Amino acid sequence: MQPICIPDTPVGEIATNVADWGGVHLKDVIALRDVVALSAAAVDYYMWRRLPAGNSSILCNVPNAALGKIVDINLSLVEAICFGRPGAVAREYFGRTCGTEDFIVPTKGLNTRLISPEPGVTDSRPHGQALPFHQDASVFPAQWTFLNAWTLLYPDRVPDYGTGLELIPCKLEELLEKQPNVTDPFRASIETSHARIADLIARYGSWVPNAVLGDVILFHQFTPHRSYFVNPTKLRISVEVRMIAKEQKVLDEYARNRIPYFSFQDGKIIGPKQARIDHPIEIIV
Repeated sequence: MQPICIPDTPVGEIATNVADWGGVHLKDVIALRDVVALSAAAVDYYMWRRLPAGNSSILCNVPNAALGKIVDINLSLVEAICFGRPGAVAREYFGRTCGTEDFIVPTKGLNTRLISPEPGVTDSRPHGQALPFHQDASVFPAQWTFLNAWTLLYPDRVPDYGTGLELIPCKLEELLEKQPNVTDPFRASIETSHARIADLIARYGSWVPNAVLGDVILFHQFTPHRSYFVNPTKLRISVEVRMIAKEQKVLDEYARNRIPYFSFQDGKIIGPKQARIDHPIEIIV
């Protein structure tokens, strides 16, 4: 099963596919002029200026970007995702799943990942290594309901040129156990049991979307996925925008830990306005 949704696929049908198959490939949902501008800014920021990647870095406004500098937050990508088709699907999905259509986007849920095309070589900055099979619910509270909107910023297509994304399309509603005896601390915190992954692939197969600029891969917190590292020729830059159902338990957790987030009201984004470019990025509230 390869749930590919063209622009005129009804939102309700897409939300059903997310629930039934764990994820969907939304084609052409970010306007070309917008995604080309975002791609150019990402190349400038990460490849030419070599500024820090990781959480929230995609928010930093490129024209004034420099290490240690305070810059205005650029919400272009968040707007494109959350006010576009992915956000509409999220509202439908959350309404069915937990009774609220509202959602938030935490600044720590905005990951920018750079993956080198050279085997065994990672970018010197955080978020530079290919990832094993994992579930996003392993790094957020498993009882939260959320969707990850994964989109490409460079190169213009994967997996043809850069590292892609591989998912297991199945109806899964639980957090799987971790792989034992993993020595790398980061991988140990997320890597899913190889035996469970092998069983799921035997039953459902796996799926590597042929994604291009402007596409979004949308999947929920229990969907097993990994980096698809097969003969890439270029550095890959991708961004994850996590939309979390706006439930009181979520708001309480972020308030308790003083973690900033964006919310959406009357066509406007409410949240932080500036950030300091550092290791890691510091959101100013």
